[in-house]
Amino acid sequence: MCIRDREKGNVREAEAYLRQGLERVPEHPQCLAYLSVCVAARAGQVDKAEKLAKTIVRDNPRDPTAFFALGMVYLKTNQRRQAFHYFGRARQLAEKDPYLLAQLDRAEPRRPPVLGFLPRNSRINILLGWLRHRLGR
Repeated sequence: MCIRDREKGNVREAEAYLRQGLERVPEHPQCLAYLSVCVAARAGQVDKAEKLAKTIVRDNPRDPTAFFALGMVYLKTNQRRQAFHYFGRARQLAEKDPYLLAQLDRAEPRRPPVLGFLPRNSRINILLGWLRHRLGR
């Protein structure tokens, strides 16, 4: 419910729902992670959200939701390189979580690599992707 509220733009409702959950289980990592995304959506709260998300990642290094949340915070601040880095980490850890993978697909507006049989970060794919971007304007 709270995630769907956030996705629909009802950040206040999502944040209230998450805070209720944290009253019951104060250190729940997923609730804290999604709370950091809600905090980042509010004007002037991005530094607070980044600090919270980094703490969650530090305390829960195997939790894909924590990396997703930090990526969303960086995406909100237009730090796309850092956002994609953390989205990639979340994707590696969330291989069996279809809901989180679907969220990552919506959050990460990257096109597939030009040559799918090569890794995204291969020099050939980077060059061809750059060309595709330039010629597609």
